[in-house]
Amino acid sequence: MHLEQAWMDDHYVLASFRACVEAVEDDYVFLYDAGQRALFLGRAAQPVDAAAFWRKHQQDENYCIPCELMFCLGHQWVAAPDYPPVEMGVDTATAHRLLQSLRATLGDRIPALAEIGVLV
Repeated sequence: MHLEQAWMDDHYVLASFRACVEAVEDDYVFLYDAGQRALFLGRAAQPVDAAAFWRKHQQDENYCIPCELMFCLGHQWVAAPDYPPVEMGVDTATAHRLLQSLRATLGDRIPALAEIGVLV
């Protein structure tokens, strides 16, 4: 995994990175929403300018990064407390491996699935 960019504040952790999954290297975007305690991970269907999402979030307190980001990701994995993960092209095993790599790079700002109550 190669971390390209990452941004953090009290509400969100947003990161863009490249990772090789099943011998294919792709661009991914990760978002943790601390308010909802939800994780979003997706493979970009087209180039995603994560920095633009972050700028809009900083300029407009009502801007919803998860809402906008989901439209840009072709394959997604979403996890929230008390629910099983939703796999839309990214399986949970792959998401778990990618999240472990992100945690190794970004530290405990990336919560473990059990910490937020995701049912796996």
